[in-house]
Amino acid sequence: MPDTLRLFIAIDLPKEHKAQLSNARREIDGIRWSPPEQYHLTLRFLGDVEADLVPVLAKGLQQLKTAPFTLHLERINAFPSLRRPRVIHIATRQSTPLLALNREVNTIVDAAGIQPDPKPFSPHVTLARVKDERRSFPTAFFDQFSDLSLPPFLVDEVRLYKSILRRSGAVHECLHVFPLHA
Repeated sequence: MPDTLRLFIAIDLPKEHKAQLSNARREIDGIRWSPPEQYHLTLRFLGDVEADLVPVLAKGLQQLKTAPFTLHLERINAFPSLRRPRVIHIATRQSTPLLALNREVNTIVDAAGIQPDPKPFSPHVTLARVKDERRSFPTAFFDQFSDLSLPPFLVDEVRLYKSILRRSGAVHECLHVFPLHA
C-alpha cells in the first residue's frame, strides 16, 4: 500500500494576528483551543493523499495566477450555531479574490485526481473545538468578541501542509510555500 499523507492547502496568518486571536482565549470547560502558531485559513482540505501526488500538486500550485490581495478577519462565531457550538472560529469579510483563489486551488487539486471536498467553502480560522456539543456554552464569550475585527493583512502566498494526528491534537507541518503572482 502506498504511503499517504493527510494534507490541506491554507493561508497562514501574520504573527501579530495570531497573537491578537490568542488573547481571546478563555478558560472554558469543555473547550480545546488550537495552538496559536497553527491558526490558518483552509482553502482546501485534501485528506489522505498518496505521497507520490505531492509533486503533482506542488507543480500545479506553483502556477497560481491569483494576484496578492488583502483579507479581513472579523466576528468570532461558531459552527454549526452559537447555541450548540462545535467549532469556534473567526470569519472573513466577504472577499472576491479569496473566492477566486479557492476556485483556482480546487481546479488544481481536481486536476491532480483528488476527490472533491463535499463541504462548501466557508472561509474561517478555527480557534477552538467544543468537546461536547450538549454542554451549555457561555454566550458572554461570544458577546464579548462578536465585534472583533483585525486589521487587514496581505495574502501573498499559500501553503501546502501535512497534518499529523496525535492524542494531544493535530500538528501541522508546512511542506511547500507558493507565492501568489501579480
